[in-house]
Order: sequence, then structure tokens, then C-alpha cells
Amino acid sequence: VGSLDQLDAHGRLSNSGLQAELDFVNASEGTSFTGLDKICSDSGSCEAIITDLGNGEFAIDLPDDPLYFLIKTGAGSDLSQTGDYACDGSNNKGGDDCDHFLFSNLDSTEFGVFTFEQLGLDDDIGKISHIDVFDTSITTIPVPEPGGLLLFGAGLAGVTWLGMRKKRKAKGQ
Repeated sequence: VGSLDQLDAHGRLSNSGLQAELDFVNASEGTSFTGLDKICSDSGSCEAIITDLGNGEFAIDLPDDPLYFLIKTGAGSDLSQTGDYACDGSNNKGGDDCDHFLFSNLDSTEFGVFTFEQLGLDDDIGKISHIDVFDTSITTIPVPEPGGLLLFGAGLAGVTWLGMRKKRKAKGQ
């Protein structure tokens, strides 16, 4: 499952809409994501993909090895911060407490590992509203190895040399 992932940012968003969450992630990480995948959208479906590891840590089964995951909770966090996404740690329902928590997916990217302590919450999976993942469509372009290029070049030179030799032989007859 891997080790605990890093909480990069937390805050209170004006709403939980797609654009608001994208703006929060992009502002927090300096990225330019244009989409996200919502892997669960209510506490029941989120509970189905979260495993209690028994040591205060919880693992989320993540699709496609994303770079980041975002946990949206209901009220109750005692974390606070200032700035664009300020939250006051009031821990009051309907208050200005933090409700969005962005993690870097570090060790085993198949799972997101977190503690409720990182969220400033009691251990209650039912407080999770939804979970989003970002950057799940990274594609890699294979880069040729220098040895492969050298071999290809040698073969090309050999074919050229044979062609020139054949031409010279034909002229010499």
C-alpha cells in the first residue's frame, strides 16, 4: 500500500464544482490541469474504496496512478489557513472550516494513504463527501537508446556501402 502521502494544501472553496476544485489544485500546485476524475461521489461509494489499515492510516484504491488526489469532506476540520482559500478551523457545521484537502500521491501510486489527523478530523469515513484524482492521463514517449541508434546507423552505412560497391562493380565490367 505504501507510506503516508503528503498533504500539500487545504482550504475552503466557495463551492465543490469542477472548476472551483480545478482552480484550487492548479493554484496550489502551479499546474494547469483541465479535468479531473471523480472516483467516488458520496460517503457510501467512498467507503467502498477506502480501507482502514488499523494504525490510524487509511488507503484509497486509486485508478491509473494519479499524481494528486483531493478529498472533500463535510464540516468539522480544526485546520486553518489564510489566503484565497482561507479557513478558520472553527470545527462548526456551516462554519468556515477547511473542507478540501489536496495530497501528492508519493510512494505507491496505486493507493492514496492519509490519516484523518492530517485533515483535522476524527476518524470517520462518513465525513468524506467525494474524492477526485488529477493527472491520470500521463503518456510517455519512448526515447531511442543511443546503442539502438548506433546499431541502426551502422546497418544503414553497411547497406549504403554494399550499394556503392555493387555500383562500382557494375561500372568496372
